[in-house]
Amino acid sequence: MNVHFSVLGPVRGWRGPAELGLGPNQQRAMVGLLLVKANQLVSIDDLMELLWGQDPPGSAVNVIHKYIGAIRRLLEPDLVASDVGIDGGAASAEEAAVHVVNDVDDGIPSED
Repeated sequence: MNVHFSVLGPVRGWRGPAELGLGPNQQRAMVGLLLVKANQLVSIDDLMELLWGQDPPGSAVNVIHKYIGAIRRLLEPDLVASDVGIDGGAASAEEAAVHVVNDVDDGIPSED
């Protein structure tokens, strides 16, 4: 089933007719950034800047990994925990970078 998002106003998402709970404000902000930067890599540094500016807490990378896992579970509910990287293992910044692909079928041919 397709997932659709709205970024005008609060960031919202739907799977079919059901609205998705996109989580706390920081997680919702990450979803918004990933949507705006669709088809581009978003680094941990980009996410830290978005969420905390120039003064991230010591737990910033762990919080971002937690949000990435939650976002992945929202978008791919059939993933098992180890596929999301929440099995207790540490991931490198490169492995944790998120790549969102804009897969919206709007009926308009791509100009790529």
